[in-house]
Amino acid sequence: MVARNINALLEYDHDAEDQAALQSKSGDLYCYLFDSNCIPGAQTRAVYDVLTTSPQLAVDASVATVEGKQYGLLMFYDKSQISSQELYSPDFGCSDKAAKHSASWHFMRVNGQWTSTTLFDYKMDKPCKQ
Repeated sequence: MVARNINALLEYDHDAEDQAALQSKSGDLYCYLFDSNCIPGAQTRAVYDVLTTSPQLAVDASVATVEGKQYGLLMFYDKSQISSQELYSPDFGCSDKAAKHSASWHFMRVNGQWTSTTLFDYKMDKPCKQ
């Protein structure tokens, strides 16, 4: 991610639409991952910016088995801004602090391999109150 190696990221995301979207440096997915300046409305920061500017970058990994399927979650966050207790509080994912100082990536184990439905939870709906 920090090296901006798109091919390495796509090893976990086999979605043809995502692969095509990463070819355009002004595309939504590219901006979401690498360039905060082209994110419409700038309510969030690019994942690259979260990873490279956090004074105390932390990674929290968890795995859960639900109905016989394994799911994984990687939480990348700035420990100088977010406590580990706050990270898993019910309202955190919808907060401004989450948008500015964290990034998440969900995985699922399929045929013995970890795979992702999208890169760093791009366009995943969050159940936030309006």
